[in-house]
Amino acid sequence: MGRKRKEDGATSIPGLFTIDKTRWGTLCDQIADGFRNAIASGLYKPGDTLPGMRALAVHFGVSLRVVVRAFAKLVDEQLVAGRPGVGCQVLAPRSSLWKGMVMLIIPGGDYVYNTNICAGRISDRLSKEGYMVQRVTVPALGRKSYDFRYLDLLLRQSTSLVAMISVQSVIERHLAKMGVRYVVVGKSAVSPKCSGLIRLDARTADNDLVVHAQRMGIRTVAIVGDKNNDIQAELLVSFQGSGIVIDEWNVGTRAYVSGRLDVIQTKTRDFFRKRLAEGVKLPDLFVFVDEYRAMGGALALYEAGVNIPMDVRLVSVSNVGNGPVLRSGVARLEYDPFEQAEQISDILIQFLSTGNFPANAEIHSRYVPDETFPD
Repeated sequence: MGRKRKEDGATSIPGLFTIDKTRWGTLCDQIADGFRNAIASGLYKPGDTLPGMRALAVHFGVSLRVVVRAFAKLVDEQLVAGRPGVGCQVLAPRSSLWKGMVMLIIPGGDYVYNTNICAGRISDRLSKEGYMVQRVTVPALGRKSYDFRYLDLLLRQSTSLVAMISVQSVIERHLAKMGVRYVVVGKSAVSPKCSGLIRLDARTADNDLVVHAQRMGIRTVAIVGDKNNDIQAELLVSFQGSGIVIDEWNVGTRAYVSGRLDVIQTKTRDFFRKRLAEGVKLPDLFVFVDEYRAMGGALALYEAGVNIPMDVRLVSVSNVGNGPVLRSGVARLEYDPFEQAEQISDILIQFLSTGNFPANAEIHSRYVPDETFPD
């Protein structure tokens, strides 16, 4: 009868990942994926012996057969090899080891075009530099409440850096509490434990718009958006003290919750139709906080025979690659997720390589005059 290893009687293995039996997919695949990530991130190095299969079966709460099948996958992939009397040992990689694991936390939802494009490009750049990249969303349970179970599971692995693409204060506080090294890409950071802030700065572009409006003799501006929109709040601040009269046309919509971006366009069009039917006095300039509101508002204006830019000028906040289809070139406060991703990647790679985070790291948007508000 074979000798039983000491670890076979263990009830749990400290520091080792766990599995979620409610997740889609087989338990075998979960275990194999967990060890792949643990090996790739350097938690288990070449020559290390993995815990015994019986101990793992107890730790994961599964049958021995499930663990055996998971290990068979790792053997087939030449990640580990069985050693009689020793156990499964991690093999030296056939190519160079990953430099480390980088986790990108991004918001959920299909409306965050800029963020998702940016995260994809950052992931590609870091992968080419030799880092394993994991993109993660943290599901919201309610207002300022999140489900951190999957994030915490991933953070049990060795992680070189966590980059949060956009400011989510509750999630950032959780990262600070966990003690992981993280940076924030956004307007600001909320915790002194943040290792670095890559600030997304719209002030220069907004100020350029204000200067253009003053130079062109604009007297009244209507900002079309939502009273809770951060971009709208920044625009209001930029126009303060300019001598230009500011109005807010707030279009109520829950489209950001549902992910239905077409709802924003439709509701803005209907909002404009109603205001125009009431005989509202048009401002000299409309500034829309996103392309969808710009599309809806412009359609209603065209229907009513309003000429752009002769009767009214139009500017829209715009993401490169995701602009509205209008009859003429749209003057815009432009965010380029492709260009931003390259700049963010350079900063992250420098930080990962040297441990030094650059001072005053900022990514700027730009103001571009065009046919709807020519210079």
